[in-house]
Amino acid sequence: MVFLSYPRLGVTNCSYSIINPNRNIEGNYLLHVFPNSPAEIAGLKKGDTITKVNNYVVPTYKDFVINISKYQDTTDPIYIEFMREEKTKKVKVNLSQSEIFTAQINIHETTIEEIQEKRRQLAKQRFASGELWKVDRND
Repeated sequence: MVFLSYPRLGVTNCSYSIINPNRNIEGNYLLHVFPNSPAEIAGLKKGDTITKVNNYVVPTYKDFVINISKYQDTTDPIYIEFMREEKTKKVKVNLSQSEIFTAQINIHETTIEEIQEKRRQLAKQRFASGELWKVDRND
């Protein structure tokens, strides 16, 4: 069995309607942008709302995941359109398949001990930046 990873932007996001159901905004609200991720390198920030991926509208989290997944077999950059402070912006992004941003594990070929160790290592890598799980008291 061949196990492939998938392209990642390096963000934690959700449909905007979950954050604020009273506003008529469609897109994916960025809850967190991982340090040194493709998103951070491109200039995306926590609080931005992604509205398009390569000109495809992504009104929900599901639409976002489906569209990002289309770029598994390419290393070409993609374009992300987003809203920040009521202004629309567009950036070019090189997606990553790095284990720092992809935590998939082949459960058919990996022992529980190996899975636990891989999860520990991923958490350690992500936590080492000091950003993951950091609580912003100013929100």
